[in-house]
Amino acid sequence: MAVYFAQSDALCCVDLSFSELLARETSALWSGHIGSCRLKRFYETRQEARRVRANLATLRYRNGLAGYLEVLDAERALFAAEQQTVATRREQLANAVNLYVALGGGVEAAGSAGRTNE
Repeated sequence: MAVYFAQSDALCCVDLSFSELLARETSALWSGHIGSCRLKRFYETRQEARRVRANLATLRYRNGLAGYLEVLDAERALFAAEQQTVATRREQLANAVNLYVALGGGVEAAGSAGRTNE
């Protein structure tokens, strides 16, 4: 009887530490997801500002007020901003998938893969 209680107490401690670990991990993943959403909005705003700058540089060049180097510099900055926005979006989606998996989504029971309802 004492062995049963000792095993039960040990399982309870393992279960508690597992739930604490799960809470910490999901909290960290949720924070990462929220942070990547904010970062994505920031990069999208910066990308739009760079797009306006590139359009203005093109207009200035067409009207003879600026050299083509200004247009190229503005387009280079726009391209870099677009790349950063795409990278941040990829990170945001990866964080969302990790959060989903940590919460138990997308996991199939062993042996149920490939089965169809008959």
